[in-house]
Amino acid sequence: WTKNIASDKFEQIQATCKAIGENCLVFLQNGKTVSDKALANVQKSFDEKIYSTNTKTFGQEWKPGVDGDNRITLLLFDIQDGFNGTGGYVGGYFFAGDEFLQSQIPAQYDVKSNEREMFYLDIYPSDPEKDTYMSVVAHEFQHMIHYNNDPQEYTWLNEACSQIAPYLCGYGHANQIMSYVQVPDNSMLAWAEAQMVANYGQVYLWNYYLMNRFMPTEAARTSFFKSLVASKAHGAASFNDALKPFKITFGQAFQDFMMANFINSAKIGNGEFAYDKTLGRLRLPPSATIKALPGQVQEKVFIWSTDAIKVDLTGAKSSVKVDFAGGNAKLTATQSALFTVTAVLSDSRDQVVPVVKTFAIKTTADEKMQAGTIEVATEGKFDTLTLLVGVQ
Repeated sequence: WTKNIASDKFEQIQATCKAIGENCLVFLQNGKTVSDKALANVQKSFDEKIYSTNTKTFGQEWKPGVDGDNRITLLLFDIQDGFNGTGGYVGGYFFAGDEFLQSQIPAQYDVKSNEREMFYLDIYPSDPEKDTYMSVVAHEFQHMIHYNNDPQEYTWLNEACSQIAPYLCGYGHANQIMSYVQVPDNSMLAWAEAQMVANYGQVYLWNYYLMNRFMPTEAARTSFFKSLVASKAHGAASFNDALKPFKITFGQAFQDFMMANFINSAKIGNGEFAYDKTLGRLRLPPSATIKALPGQVQEKVFIWSTDAIKVDLTGAKSSVKVDFAGGNAKLTATQSALFTVTAVLSDSRDQVVPVVKTFAIKTTADEKMQAGTIEVATEGKFDTLTLLVGVQ
């Protein structure tokens, strides 16, 4: 059984087993052609790289699983996703319904199970000859492992783990980073349909940032991600637990992460606001720019996101005063939206160590606003002020 994604229906195809590995069975749709070299590479990549890396890093899939076979099925076929020569397509997927016997699925649900642990891999327009072809399996295998450990985990955390998996398997940085650069005001926890590709880029950077900052060794990565996947807490609470050994909360780490995304300077602090050399040129663009003082900006920012406002200081005097105010929004009986505002003084030629100042944000007497004021000295050497406005 396969899913016709374009018509949202299950369809039956026939396929033949083309390769048998220690950890996988590789099937190809009848009537389709894939080179023997590519089929052998699929089996070898899964057996020798992806299986060991993912299970070591994230944990174990259900083994031997619903079918009693230790091996996982990899089905190569033309996924019916509506691709007509242009636009997006589905490179592959994991379907949790396959983890159930058909007899366990209520008759009123139009769901067909292959009753085995398996992945579905596209062969058009995906190219099985490409070196990066199996990166989608590295991504989807993490979902299978996560499903076995915590099937109720929030989408953004589950996807964050799947996004880092191809990097750990040697497939390089996620290509969705550039989509996030184009729409930087994106709520990391919301997983909104409107900015789907940016979601993937942001959660990849989040886990890469944490790994780059706190986990220099394979042992450290394994300990962190295994505890994260196994945790019965969800979302931010899972990260709070996993980050305890580093003596930092999810909220603090998120604020540092956003500073790294906009400023990305190893000159500040101990390098906690920078990426490594492979992402040394990454900087999210500001949402607004003030070219002359005095100036005023009114913007909106998503919860669990950050906006940057760039201020040109070339015409400024010895100091600049900044006033901030934002609505005091009550979200639930116990939660409010809390603003964080940080000022970063820098030199556009990057000759001077940037200076960071944090606003003291307080609720106004009438409880309608959150507000704060800060005065920063330009010292005659800074020509740029970046204001980072976030909400948690």
